[in-house]
Amino acid sequence: MMLDWEFGERIWCSADDKKECMALVAEIEVMANKAKRNGLLSLVQEAEETSHFLLRKGLQLVLEGVNPPMVKKALENYILSGKYHGKELLKRCIIMEGVLAIQNGVNPAIIKELLVSLFGENSYEAYENEFGTKKNDRLKAFFKKIENSRAATPLSSKLGHTIMELNDQTIQQCLKEISTVDLARALKGFKNLPERSAAILQETVEHLDLMRESEMIEAQEKVLLIISSLEDRGEIRASN
Repeated sequence: MMLDWEFGERIWCSADDKKECMALVAEIEVMANKAKRNGLLSLVQEAEETSHFLLRKGLQLVLEGVNPPMVKKALENYILSGKYHGKELLKRCIIMEGVLAIQNGVNPAIIKELLVSLFGENSYEAYENEFGTKKNDRLKAFFKKIENSRAATPLSSKLGHTIMELNDQTIQQCLKEISTVDLARALKGFKNLPERSAAILQETVEHLDLMRESEMIEAQEKVLLIISSLEDRGEIRASN
């Protein structure tokens, strides 16, 4: 589907229409998180029950193992043959982009960014105000749980104290050096993380339910070693 000035005019719709379409974005964001957590086959119920024909068809093709280019071609044909405008075109573009992104395993946070971008620059805040509150509440509860939990091991306690001595800027530098999975595994004692990094970290932690204690300890040792190395090189420093 060619994105040009003509397409921009065809997809334009009112603020009320956009708000209605934002609910569809939130619905697809939930599906993306479910697929990431449990795999594509976990979306069988959505593929059978959704009232949106194009969403139902797209999910069915994905679950049948049709390759992404063919899924995209089929969905584009359905959209283009309908000569849709305004809200109806926007809905179908949201569905097509969302289904393809889920099939390709794109991070749900990035899928949200991709879909919200279809509304224009002035609509991001409106989406967050309408649909982002629950996620922020979950994030606060997540860190409250971490803050109130006791350290699992002496190494956890040491790591927690080390992290708390770093300011936000140095934490950001550490996140460039430490993989998200390692950081999630080493999580005991962690708080004071930048909000965006914390959201990504939360999603990763939710997929580590079966992690062995030995994996957690190994990750904690790795994180401490990286922090120590950054300090020795003068790239980070503790808060005064």
